[in-house]
Amino acid sequence: GSTERLSNDPYRLEHLANPGFERGLAGWDTSGSVRAVRVADMPRGGPKGTWAAVPEGEMVIRTARRDGGAANSFAQPLRNLEPGRAYSVTLYCTDPEYSSRPVPAEIEIEGAEMLPEHTLEQVWQSWEGGVRWTMHQRVFRATDPSGRLTVSDAATGEVYWDFVQVEPFFEG
Repeated sequence: GSTERLSNDPYRLEHLANPGFERGLAGWDTSGSVRAVRVADMPRGGPKGTWAAVPEGEMVIRTARRDGGAANSFAQPLRNLEPGRAYSVTLYCTDPEYSSRPVPAEIEIEGAEMLPEHTLEQVWQSWEGGVRWTMHQRVFRATDPSGRLTVSDAATGEVYWDFVQVEPFFEG
């Protein structure tokens, strides 16, 4: 087989700082009721097992029931983008019941053109105990070398969020 790389993209994704919340909220700007919690402090002790439901690490963030109706949000600058290039942002969230319904999220990206035809939302279940997470993916075309990602709860209620990733998206 071929040993040549598919692209010249770096192996490390450096578009976001602290994407798995391992350093709590470091690098993230928050609004409303947003705090970092250990996975073990999630309902039922959090998802555990050989095939963990949480994609990375021991920390997640929790948004609580909205205070005064305003959305809870977390945001940070995007960096090292190539204008004209497509990227995807993917994140995971769940509610305290680990329900089978999709947990809604609002994802906004400044400095980009959204490509809604590539939007993906799906609920997936871990191997252990019926723990379900909603995966949200949005694709955008960078219009500037930097931008801003803002994630908000789209409905009132408690939500746990994990692993925000921005990476190149190959169209076609």
